[in-house]
Amino acid sequence: MFGESFSFDDSKVTLQATGYGTECDQIYELDLNIDPRKQIMRRTSTGLGGTTCSFFFKENENDHRLFAGNFWTLNMSSFNDVARTCPQKKCQNASTIMDPVLKKLCNTSYTWDIVPEYDIFKVNKYGNIVQQLTDSPGYDAEAVLSPDGKTIVFTSIRSGDLELWSMNSDGTNLNQITYELGYDGGAFFSPDGKRLVFRASRPKTPEDVAKYKV
Repeated sequence: MFGESFSFDDSKVTLQATGYGTECDQIYELDLNIDPRKQIMRRTSTGLGGTTCSFFFKENENDHRLFAGNFWTLNMSSFNDVARTCPQKKCQNASTIMDPVLKKLCNTSYTWDIVPEYDIFKVNKYGNIVQQLTDSPGYDAEAVLSPDGKTIVFTSIRSGDLELWSMNSDGTNLNQITYELGYDGGAFFSPDGKRLVFRASRPKTPEDVAKYKV
C-alpha cells in the first residue's frame, strides 16, 4: 500500500494497493470512523489497467476524488485476462536484463514507472467517472488539490520533460510551474496554499542525463 492521502475533514483515507482481487495497482478507501478491523477496503477505481495517486476534493460530503489511470485506453476485446491489462513495469521487462544501464538502475535504485497512457480523472464516491481532467499524450499523474480546493498540481511530460503543472479543479487554465531538466513530482501544498514541496532529480553530468532519459 502506498500513495495515501486523507480527506480534508480527516474522516477517510484513500490509497493505492495491489492484491485485493486485482493484479494491478488500484485505488481503495477506508472510513476512519469505523474500526479498520471491521471493514473491508472499498475499491473506487475501475479494476482495469493501472491507477495511481488518489486525492480527495474539498467538499462537505467528500463526494469526489481524483486519480490517474490508463483504463480508458484499453480495448478489452484484446484481453482474456484482466491481469494482463496492468501496465508493464520497466524493471520486470525481460529486455531490462539485456540492457546494462537499465539492469544497474533497477538493481540499485528506487524506480517509478512513467506510464504514457496515464491521465487524471475525477470520480464520485462510488468510483463512477465524472470527468476526464487531462487528455494530453503522455504521462499525467501525481495530482493533488490545494487547501482551498480550487487548484490541482500534477506531474506531466507534455512539455517533453517531467515537470509540475497546475490547472483549475475543472481541468481548465493549464500552467507550467517547473522548467529544469529532471523529474519533478510528488508535489504537496503548504497549509496556506502559497507554496509547494516536491521531489526532484537534477541530472548534471552526461552519464546522469543519459541514465535519467532511459
